[in-house]
Amino acid sequence: MSNVEIARAMTNHHAEMVNALEGRIDLLVSSTENWQEGRNAVVSYLLNDVLPHAEAEESTIYSAALQFVRLTALVRSMMWEHTIIRELTQALQESIQRDHALMLAMQVSKLFWVHAEKENRYVIADLAPEPDIDLHAILGAMHDALAG
Repeated sequence: MSNVEIARAMTNHHAEMVNALEGRIDLLVSSTENWQEGRNAVVSYLLNDVLPHAEAEESTIYSAALQFVRLTALVRSMMWEHTIIRELTQALQESIQRDHALMLAMQVSKLFWVHAEKENRYVIADLAPEPDIDLHAILGAMHDALAG
């Protein structure tokens, strides 16, 4: 597969992840009596899918992007966003009031959407045309990191 095809697959996967998170947040929004179940579904998705994906990105695609000075500040800021997503996840996990949980869930959802869009528009799109970058190998390394 070409870098363009891999880039498209990566951006599509990000959209799927954003939609999956938003779907879980919708459950939290619609629940009243058992809101903790909705909160737990959001937290579980963040802990089991989003944050491991973020860690895999840091050791693969971000590592590749850091080879280019023009992407260094952006990638560092995106790694900091991973830290904020981790902190929001922990705060959400510890939330004991529905309104507080909803606020935290909305914050992490919006941050994750912006983060994914930045990665799609500025990191992946910038790396795809680079002749020395093999997005297929990077994606394979991400899958290996997630499996291990």
